[in-house]
Amino acid sequence: MFQWKKVHLVFAVYCLLISAGAFVAALYLFLIPAEFAQRWMLIGGMVFAGIFTLGLSIKAYQNHAWAEQVWFFLFKNERLSKIIRYGSLAGFIMGGFISLMPAYRLGNLQGYLIRLSPWIVWFVFVCLLTYLLARMERHGLHWQPLINSLRAQKNLWGIAFVSMIVFALIWILAAQTGLGIRVYDDYWYGAGVPILGLQVVLAFSIGTALFFLERSSFSLRLPARMDFVVFALIWGVAAFLWAREPLPSSYFATGPDLPAGEFYPFSDAATFDLGSQFALIGQGMNNGLFFDRVLYMFFLLFLHVVAGQNYLQVVALQAAIFAVFPAILYLLGKALHSRSFGVILAVLATLRGINGIAASEMIDLANQKQMLTDFPVVIFAAWFALMAVKWLQAPNKNYLYALWAGGAVGLAVMLRTHALFLLVFAILLAVITYWNQKLRGVLISVLLIAVMFFVTLPWGLYSGESVFDVYMVRIRNVIEQRYDLFPQNTPTPEPQSSQPDQFSAVMQERVVTKVDLILSIRDTSLNTAIGSVDQEPPVYVIIASHFLHNLIMSALIMPTSPVFHDLRNTLKEVTPFWILIGMGVWGSVPDFSVDQFIADRARHRIKLETASARGTGSAGNVSFLQYGECAGTNLGRTLYCPGRLGGLFIFCAWFVSGYFMGHVLIRIWR
Repeated sequence: MFQWKKVHLVFAVYCLLISAGAFVAALYLFLIPAEFAQRWMLIGGMVFAGIFTLGLSIKAYQNHAWAEQVWFFLFKNERLSKIIRYGSLAGFIMGGFISLMPAYRLGNLQGYLIRLSPWIVWFVFVCLLTYLLARMERHGLHWQPLINSLRAQKNLWGIAFVSMIVFALIWILAAQTGLGIRVYDDYWYGAGVPILGLQVVLAFSIGTALFFLERSSFSLRLPARMDFVVFALIWGVAAFLWAREPLPSSYFATGPDLPAGEFYPFSDAATFDLGSQFALIGQGMNNGLFFDRVLYMFFLLFLHVVAGQNYLQVVALQAAIFAVFPAILYLLGKALHSRSFGVILAVLATLRGINGIAASEMIDLANQKQMLTDFPVVIFAAWFALMAVKWLQAPNKNYLYALWAGGAVGLAVMLRTHALFLLVFAILLAVITYWNQKLRGVLISVLLIAVMFFVTLPWGLYSGESVFDVYMVRIRNVIEQRYDLFPQNTPTPEPQSSQPDQFSAVMQERVVTKVDLILSIRDTSLNTAIGSVDQEPPVYVIIASHFLHNLIMSALIMPTSPVFHDLRNTLKEVTPFWILIGMGVWGSVPDFSVDQFIADRARHRIKLETASARGTGSAGNVSFLQYGECAGTNLGRTLYCPGRLGGLFIFCAWFVSGYFMGHVLIRIWR
C-alpha cells in the first residue's frame, strides 16, 4: 500500500527536518543586530513552527497507526496528493525566486525582504522536501533504471571525468604558477560581458517550454520549414532589441559631443570608419593604402550608403544585421543537440548582446554598436562551427560543408588574423575524421586551404607586394611590437590618411577631456598591475599566460553567483572580476572579506590589502545568502582556495561541461 516499509519513521524524519530548519531560521533572526518592531513576532512564529513539527515528529515515531493514517490521508488521496505535489513545486519555485532576489531590487521595501528572508528560505526548504516525498510516494524510488542509464552512457561519463581531470590540472597549473592570473604586459583585459542569472533562468524556461511543445500533439501542426521560421524569428527579435537599446558613451564611441550632440568613433573605430569614408569620396578604400582588415571597411561603406552619416543610425543598422549571430547559434544548437537547446543558446546570446551595449560605459569591451571587428569575427566563427558540425555528422556525404567552413575562415581573416587558428582546427578535424581514408583527408585539407586562399586572393593581389600580406602583416607587426623577436631597421608603415594632421587635430579637440580621463584610469590600473611583477618573463610564458587568462575570463561570462543581481551591481559592486583585475591584484591575491568589500566599496571604491598568494578570506557576519554568494562569486580566488564551496562549484561546472562535450562528440561521430 505504501512505497515505504516504515512510514512512521519517514514521517518522523520529515517533520524533524522541518523542525530543525525552523529552529535554525529562528536563531538567525535572533542574531540579526538590527532592532525592528516585528522581530520577536517573527522569532516566536518560527519557534512555534519548530516546536509544533517537533511534536509531530515525536508522535509519528511513537504512534505507528496515527502516522500511517495521516500519511494515507495526505498522499493516497489522489486529488489532495496532486494538490500537494504541484503546490509544493510552485511554492519551491516562487520562494526560491524571491530568496535569490537581492534586496535592493525592491527599493524602499528591501528592509522587509531582509527581515523575512529566514522565513522564505525555510519555506523553500519545506516545499522542496514535501515535493520530493510526494513524488517518491507517487512513483517510487527505483535505482535500477538509473544504474542502467549510467551504464549505457559510460562513454559520456568517461569523457566527462577525463575533461574534469584536464581542467583540474589546468586549474592547478594556474594556481601554482600564476599563468593566466598574474599580469605580465599591457595587453591584459578583464572578463567579458556577463550573462545574468535571471537571463539564464529565462532562456532555460523558454527552451524547456519548447522541449515539451515539440513532444506534444501541437508539434504535428507546425510548418515543415520550422527551422527557417525560427531562424527568421530569432533574427528579427534580436535585431529589434539590439537596435533599440540606447548606446552609452564609451572609449570607442565618445559622445554625445558638442556642438551637434553627436557620437563619434575613436581609436580603432575611427581608423575603420575613416577608411570607409575615403571610398565614399572616390579615393578608394583606406585612401588606396593596403589594410589587412579591409572587409569591415567595405561593410561600413555599405552602412554609410544606406544609413548616412549619423552614427546612431549607422550602428543601429549594424546591430540589426549582426543579430544574425543568435540565429546562427540556434542552428548550431539544433545540429548539436535539439531545437530547444538551439533556442536556449539564441536567447542567451540575444540577452548578452543587450548587456554588452548597456555595459559599454562600465567596462572595456567591444559590442555590436561599436565600429570594431570583434563582433563580426564571432559571427564568422559561429558559421564555421555550424559548417564543421554539418560536415562531421556525415563526412563522406557532407564534405562540401568543409569548403563552406574554409570560406568562413577566409572572410574572418580579413577581419582579424586570429581566425587562422580555425583553419588549423579544421585541418586537424580532417586528419582525425579521414584517418583511414588518407587520400580523401589530404584532398579535403587542400581544398579547405584553397577556398580560404581564394577568398582573400583579390585583396592580397591589391596589396602590390605579396598575396600573403593579408595573413602575415598583422602577425609580423604584433611580434615586432610586443616581443621584438625579429627586429628590423625599417618599421612597417602604418596606414595614413591624406590629411593626418587635420584629422588628428579635430579628433583631439572633440574628445580630449573624456579620453584623457579614461586613459588615465586605465594607465594607473595597468601600472599597478605590471608593478606587481618583478621582471618580465620569457615570451613563451607570456603567450601561455594570455591563453589561460582568456580561458578563465571566457568562463566568467556565466553567472558565478546564485543571486539575481542586475547588470550594474554585477559589474561594479558584488563581483570583483571587472574591478580587481584592472587594479592589478590578480598578481597578488588580496585577503577578501565580503563585509569589508561592501563597506570599502561604499566609502571609496575598493581598497583591499594584498596578502600572500594563497590568502584565506573570512566572510564575517553577513546576510543569509551572502555566505553562498561569497564562495560562488569569488571564482578567481577559488583558483587559490580549492577547499571552498566555489571550488566545488567549479568542479561541478567542469564535469557538466565535459559530459555535454562528450554527448556532442558522440552525436557527431556516431
